[in-house]
Amino acid sequence: MEITREDFLKNQKEYCKEKSAPFFMPGNGMCYSCHRDIIFPLIEKGQDGKSLITGCPLCHYSYCE
Repeated sequence: MEITREDFLKNQKEYCKEKSAPFFMPGNGMCYSCHRDIIFPLIEKGQDGKSLITGCPLCHYSYCE
């Protein structure tokens, strides 16, 4: 099954709610620092949003500092 952008965001929100973790990643999927889309690179790396995203996979900017 191929994961979509919407699925990824939904999974991340559900994960954060279930684990009582803060939602660090940008809600629109665009990095606060480099302004590039982080969702597709994460999906390409095999992620599905079911683990905590704390930084940009492209510029390595931390969302939790």
